[in-house]
Amino acid sequence: MELLIRITLFASIFCFFAITGLCVAYAFGYMRGGNGSMIKRMFASSVVVLLVAVGGFLTYAFKYLTFSMDPYLGFTSEIREIQQVLKMEQVYPDHVDGVLGANTFRAIKDYQQKYELEATGAIDEKTLQSLFGWKERFNSPINNLPQELVRPYAVAPAFEHLKIQVMWLQRAFEMENPDGILRPEIVEAAKNFQSSRGLFNDGAIGFDTLLCAIEKDLNSVKLLKLNSTSKTSRSSASTGG
Repeated sequence: MELLIRITLFASIFCFFAITGLCVAYAFGYMRGGNGSMIKRMFASSVVVLLVAVGGFLTYAFKYLTFSMDPYLGFTSEIREIQQVLKMEQVYPDHVDGVLGANTFRAIKDYQQKYELEATGAIDEKTLQSLFGWKERFNSPINNLPQELVRPYAVAPAFEHLKIQVMWLQRAFEMENPDGILRPEIVEAAKNFQSSRGLFNDGAIGFDTLLCAIEKDLNSVKLLKLNSTSKTSRSSASTGG
């Protein structure tokens, strides 16, 4: 995708200079001679290509930005859904805000104990399916709530998608053996990451922390490109020497 962004950007730059050159030619009277019709066709073609190139550049740039922000946008939304169901289960007293912290893991552990699951405090696939399978639990307080309120929370978020997001976070926080399972240990890792970025180190994974994780991810890609470029340059220099 990045290659397409670069191609459309270069095409936009080329067309911009082509149109500028044709405008200069028109201003100095070159378009009024025998080649005027040809230059006008070139001008019109350049304008069309420029518009297409700029449109393509903006489209792919937006897609690239959306892809980069996806871990933040998706993760926050899914944590908010989990918190909402925990709140309706009356085990999560805090505000539903999509910020993952110690209180959310504590509520998960209370939920697991309440329904006789293994009380690890981790948001694994079994816990996630159980949490959103409240219709099958006759003693769940959610069944006593209005249907229009609880209907959006009858289907669990896709665990595989959540797993990818969690693995991304675990790598950003430099946790050992990232497995995509949200465990309480990630709070301590988040605290260390926040301290390294000058953030308030409360272990709560919210907007600022996720934004720094995305920035680190993008900077790592840039650093990798710089390193590979410098290695190639050094290799070429040594070969030439």
